[in-house]
Amino acid sequence: MNGELCMKAALNLIKLVFVFFLFLPLVHAANPVVEFETNQGNFKIELYPEKAPKTVTNFYIM
Repeated sequence: MNGELCMKAALNLIKLVFVFFLFLPLVHAANPVVEFETNQGNFKIELYPEKAPKTVTNFYIM
């Protein structure tokens, strides 16, 4: 029983470290830029998470 608890705690710690390193570049990155490709040409837009957090989140979900 005690070994099982230690294993679960270790796995949770590994998951936490993985998520931390996964999102670390997003924290230190400049404003993200999204590029759209259309048949009329390509264009880029810069997203501002501090001004429009829901919009930026929607782009990440896509």
